[in-house]
Amino acid sequence: MWSAVTAHAAGFAVARYRPASGVWAVAGRRAQRAGGSTAYEGWEIALASAGGPGVGPQAHALWNVRHPWGQRLAFEAGTGLGWAFAPYDPVLRPGNFILGSHLNAALRLGLTAQLTPRLRLGATLTHLSNGSFAQPNLGTNLVALRTSFALSTPTSTSTSTSTSTSTSPSLRVSALLGGREAGLPDSRRHPIAGCAATVTGPIRGRAVRWAAGASLVCNSSLRLTHRDGPTEDVRDWLQPALALGAEWRYDRLRFTVLTGAVLANTDYIMGSRMLDTELGYTVGNGFEVTARLRAFGFRADFPAVGCAWTPGRYSGQESPKAPRKTSRSEVPTTPLPSRSSGQTGAGGV
Repeated sequence: MWSAVTAHAAGFAVARYRPASGVWAVAGRRAQRAGGSTAYEGWEIALASAGGPGVGPQAHALWNVRHPWGQRLAFEAGTGLGWAFAPYDPVLRPGNFILGSHLNAALRLGLTAQLTPRLRLGATLTHLSNGSFAQPNLGTNLVALRTSFALSTPTSTSTSTSTSTSTSPSLRVSALLGGREAGLPDSRRHPIAGCAATVTGPIRGRAVRWAAGASLVCNSSLRLTHRDGPTEDVRDWLQPALALGAEWRYDRLRFTVLTGAVLANTDYIMGSRMLDTELGYTVGNGFEVTARLRAFGFRADFPAVGCAWTPGRYSGQESPKAPRKTSRSEVPTTPLPSRSSGQTGAGGV
């Protein structure tokens, strides 16, 4: 366990970036006007050793955003999927209590500096865990010093425009379905289902929106971990929650962070204070597919997937108004040219 935490790791990555769109582009253009650079977004695929013989190598695929911070510095944030090649196995790897599944969620934070137009140096933190979908789930934190070399130098001017420029509050309703293991030695995966409503609104002068949400989930793992003891009453599995936070939108993607508390039927291990993070992708007519993760403290509790709908949005934009039907009596007529106007007809020059 100690070697899994402190051993050295190494790896390599391939990435492709482009000038960002949406609110990231808006914020990037503001920084550019202040003397900084523009914002970029793109994907990254990487393979790395995890630092110990019992952990094995890991891979991840991320969607990353690089936000400018002055002339040369940039803040990075990203999310995606990770793959552990040697997860916990009671027979093959009984001593690996780091990750309990091959497939995991991946999160990225980092700070990089542009040394030359092609050379970049920085430090990043990449976290892999499965959100307690499978136990054990201590997770891995890969802290890396990174050196990257660009094969081409992208233009620093973004032609994209924000697709989420609404200046009025909006309501979003969503449904979610996930699962959770209550912990070893119990190896059952308990289903979790729920619904949520989120209201967002603009923050003046900012490329971010405020967000307030309410949710209700049916957490069947509470049959074992309810604060008052094991229970089979479904009413004791219902967890209402309220939360406040922020939301970022760019292109068709949306990222929402909410922090708040579970109001009833808490888990005796996790407590009541929670953090919800959600990634949504607009597929059209205001509908989104979503991936959601709830955490208590610094421990992820359960992941979920679902769908969401925002009335009044169309493919990430405001819904277009349908053209008004015109009756026969309202059809406009074009007056014929008079002789005194000097016009000679449709073929005149």
